Amino acid sequence: MVFPDTPREEYVHNPLEEVICQLRFPPILKIGTTAPAEFQDRIRRQFPLYEQGTAVPIPEQVMGMLSNSGLENVLASQMPRLHRFTTEDGARSISLQHDFIALRVTDYKRWQDFRERFELAEREFRRLYEPQFYSRVGLRYRDTIIREDIGLKGRPWGDLIDRDLAGLLGHAEARTVTQTTGAVQMSLPEIEGAQLTLQYGLQPKSEQLPCGAYTIDADIFTEQRTEPNDCFRLLGQFNRIAGNIFRWAISDTLRDALDAKPI
Repeated sequence: MVFPDTPREEYVHNPLEEVICQLRFPPILKIGTTAPAEFQDRIRRQFPLYEQGTAVPIPEQVMGMLSNSGLENVLASQMPRLHRFTTEDGARSISLQHDFIALRVTDYKRWQDFRERFELAEREFRRLYEPQFYSRVGLRYRDTIIREDIGLKGRPWGDLIDRDLAGLLGHAEARTVTQTTGAVQMSLPEIEGAQLTLQYGLQPKSEQLPCGAYTIDADIFTEQRTEPNDCFRLLGQFNRIAGNIFRWAISDTLRDALDAKPI
């Protein structure tokens, strides 16, 4: 195994910013031309809010150039429609488009809870639209670590992040480094056809991150044909690998500061 298999943990100070699971399939035109009213009825108790938009936002400059010409409405009508069903607190949402269904959460606690929410939506989606197979299965975890939030203000990043990811942050002059970026794509030999895109680095100070932060973003996916009945078995394996990646990436000092608890 590329990343050591380690015991599962949960963190009292959870650094997860978001988790996204997406299933892609060959385009189903009915989703793009007809409002998914029945699908909404079946998941409305868990995801009561609804909004519709375009799959790719139209730039404001373009809309401004087309305003008052009538063409802006024509352009918008030609764009693929994106249907989003959201919880009242906005922390969880199901997105449905003519070629994918996805769940995004920002209050992730445990895999079992996340899986149950997505299984509900995927089961109803499959009953209504009968996808023949999934062309891409992906699971993405984005962790954002802010030292000031966990009592590590001023602690060198080299003490907190694995040296292979820390890079220059592990050197004596790391205090002068204001931003780093890194990315790697690799195959995962333990699962046939599985790939990992790992992005990581120190994010600069900003209005959203006044103290700066370190991000670990792991996207695990396969683009091999996957039978619908097999997708959650595969996602369970992806979840296991994602946990191993994060536990490999952090030091014992950071693990203690996050207040790790065994599951």
